[in-house]
Amino acid sequence: MNILNEIIALMNKEQIRSFKLYANRMDIKGERKDLALFDYIRQSSDDYNDDKIAEKLYGTNKNAFYRLKNRLLDDLSKVMLLNNFDEVSATQCMWWLSLSVVYSRKNKMEIAHYFLHKAEKKALETEDFQLLDVIYNEYIKNCIRHTAIDPAPYIVKHQNNAAKLNKIREIEHLMAVISYRVKVTQNFSLSNTEIFTTLENTINQFIADPELKDSRQFQFRIYRAVTNILLQKHDYQTLLPYLLNTYEQFTQKEFLKNKGQHGVKLEMFTYIINCLFKTDRYQESLEYAEKLKEAMLEHDAFLYDKYLLFYYNSLVINYSELNKPKAISILEGLDSKTLLEKNPYYAQFIFLNLAVLYFDTKQYDKATKAIIKLPLQDSFKQADESFRMKIGIAELIIRYQDGDLEVLDYKIEQTKRDFRKLLREPENKRETELLKLLKAMLKSFNIKKDDKVKRQIKAFIEQGRSEEETDKEIIKYNDWLNMLI
Repeated sequence: MNILNEIIALMNKEQIRSFKLYANRMDIKGERKDLALFDYIRQSSDDYNDDKIAEKLYGTNKNAFYRLKNRLLDDLSKVMLLNNFDEVSATQCMWWLSLSVVYSRKNKMEIAHYFLHKAEKKALETEDFQLLDVIYNEYIKNCIRHTAIDPAPYIVKHQNNAAKLNKIREIEHLMAVISYRVKVTQNFSLSNTEIFTTLENTINQFIADPELKDSRQFQFRIYRAVTNILLQKHDYQTLLPYLLNTYEQFTQKEFLKNKGQHGVKLEMFTYIINCLFKTDRYQESLEYAEKLKEAMLEHDAFLYDKYLLFYYNSLVINYSELNKPKAISILEGLDSKTLLEKNPYYAQFIFLNLAVLYFDTKQYDKATKAIIKLPLQDSFKQADESFRMKIGIAELIIRYQDGDLEVLDYKIEQTKRDFRKLLREPENKRETELLKLLKAMLKSFNIKKDDKVKRQIKAFIEQGRSEEETDKEIIKYNDWLNMLI
């Protein structure tokens, strides 16, 4: 799907109506090829055929068709900007900033400064220090062009804003690295603790800064940084009260009241849900899951799709402990095709959790069918190698329980080849030993009566692993092996 098709697919009825009004603003006689293309893209959806509509509209003149597509994309972009003008504060700021530039070039400085002042006021209100940097820079450029304007006050504002911006950027840069690593590893591989140490030192340096401690945006960044540090340490007992207290403070200060900060509110709920789950407070975790769902409907549900996966995950992880059949029922009830259109990671979420739950409830055939669908997903191919290896190990365990021993022997060798480099690393020694153990188990006719294999299994179990490390196992190795002997 290209950009034009994707934009049209995301449009709601009101936005479609706005575009049609915009497109018909001029009385143009003859066939409206732009509207014909728009309607064709909207109605054809996945069956869209570029060549078919191009031939219908222009015959063999493909260049004219591509010009039409570009013109349609430009018109849609203008309409969507106007349609969403009031949705995001940054959009308003940039709009006014753009108007200021237009009138500055026309040498209409009074009008230019009027719009620049509106942009500054909104950026100050939302503490958008990056946009303020651009706005103050534009003020100073106007002073250079028009010497009657004193640049001194704007230079001071620019410098003060730059100092705040640099401090916030230092944390943002570290947070960007952390967010990326957490996302790609899916918490199934070891993280670089040096980054978190640097982040912790940075927070301690800035947290007492009187200029920043009352800043909403800075407090948001501190909250995210502290949360990531405690998550890295797996210190959920400390993180939970910190989150609950911080949420209460943010609520009292009305930091989470506006639409622009609604994402922070939903994000905090997801962290609280996970902390309650990690501390075995499953029922409370489910109660917060419902609070999350209610909050997702606020502000016209504009973040509903973004947090839908988090909501379902909240239900699944808790019911996996309280009521496995209900967790399975929730996952089986999800329309994976529809969800996949919203987010490619939905399929990964559904199949992985179904595989584990089917395994836990001894439905091994279904578990095998679910887990072999994972490598077929595009999102799986982009996942961290360590995570993919853990999936491979889980598949081997499931196939063993399913009695698929002939395929299992081949799959063990394939896993060794695919993750040869990773299996040599010290932190993956347990996976290497498990592969050896699986080979020995394959050769045994009856494990319960095979003293040699039983000794190998017991030795593997006794090696143990920290709770942090077993959290990264999709199917807990020791729990499974204990079940066998």
